[in-house]
Amino acid sequence: MDTWVGMVFSNLVAFFIILTTAATLHAHGETHIDSALQAAEALRPLAGAGAYWLFTLGIIGTGMLGVPVLVGSCAYAVSEGAAWKGSLERKPRQAPRFYGVMAIAMMVGLALNFARLDAVKMLFYSAVVNGLLAPPLILLVILLTSDPKVMGARVSPPVLRYLGWITFVVMIAAAVGMLVTW
Repeated sequence: MDTWVGMVFSNLVAFFIILTTAATLHAHGETHIDSALQAAEALRPLAGAGAYWLFTLGIIGTGMLGVPVLVGSCAYAVSEGAAWKGSLERKPRQAPRFYGVMAIAMMVGLALNFARLDAVKMLFYSAVVNGLLAPPLILLVILLTSDPKVMGARVSPPVLRYLGWITFVVMIAAAVGMLVTW
């Protein structure tokens, strides 16, 4: 639940940051932004100091919401995949590998920050990779949750399978469309 709530709010904040920044910048002819700092600086003369500070606080707030959620969801995914007992409800001594994954994920993120890589390009390419990986993962989820050998009596209902297949087809079409137009 903590991952779900955190991701909803961090994505909501990020969406409105993107929307307001894009609308403001595009209206004034700014169409090439390479960093969050550049976007914040570009907003200052267009919308005043308030827009600059709102953008800055929004980016910081999104990071404060998103980073712990991403680190935690990474630890949960690795723990579940490796069949470890791990949870934020456990003390670090009770789940050292879980908390170790969290520490490593945080250090990797920190190292990327100091590596002077272009954050905007990293976000773009990570979104591209996620878009390309989504269809096979969706297919795997549909097949696993539809199989009584895996799920027993808790197979997904027909409506969810139908929606899953629609999502799969849409994601395949989006991935193909992206690759064709790249």
